[in-house]
Amino acid sequence: MNGDGRSNRDMYMGSTPSKDSSVGLQVQETMRQNGALIGDGANRQVLGSDGKWYPISQADMGHVTAAVDYWNTTGRFFGPRAPEVRNFMNDPTNYWLEPLHINRSNGASMGKTYMKPATQIEKNQFFSIDDIN
Repeated sequence: MNGDGRSNRDMYMGSTPSKDSSVGLQVQETMRQNGALIGDGANRQVLGSDGKWYPISQADMGHVTAAVDYWNTTGRFFGPRAPEVRNFMNDPTNYWLEPLHINRSNGASMGKTYMKPATQIEKNQFFSIDDIN
């Protein structure tokens, strides 16, 4: 948490789309096509990595590529909530609905923290002159 009460995740990356947003609905459609989502409306269920079915109300939008990994390797060079970072956060191919307990346990067990935004020197090393032209 920062002094203003916001997490580094929220400050740097912004929010995760909800499961019923346009991004979330695309994720649900992909999962349905892959047999990992069944039912309709309040009766929708998602298949957990443990092989059990869970009500969608008990599911989170889980990242395929962890947000902290994207930020630390790429996003921090663009800056907090930069268009590239928001594109990552709004990419439906980077999400899968997961049961709350599985998603939150996976995130907590990573033990990673968000690095500070890159300095200008770090940005110069990350971006080559060819990238600028």
